[in-house]
Amino acid sequence: MKTEESKAIVKAWFEKLAVGDAEAAFALFSPDCVYILQGTTPVSGTYRGLPAILGDFFGPWRTRIDGPLTLALGELIGEG
Repeated sequence: MKTEESKAIVKAWFEKLAVGDAEAAFALFSPDCVYILQGTTPVSGTYRGLPAILGDFFGPWRTRIDGPLTLALGELIGEG
């Protein structure tokens, strides 16, 4: 996949989440996607596949947020 195509998908993901359309946002994920969150938080780790990302990362992570969640994409770098 080309850098510009990848960046367009990531941008679309943020846009869909910003309007509350999580279903459409996660439909953009490839079936074999991998999400890695580095660090030592309770949800840090490697998640393989959309079911793991949704159930094992986003589910527990979202329970730690009090109130509505707002995401804003300030800059997107995909080159290099």
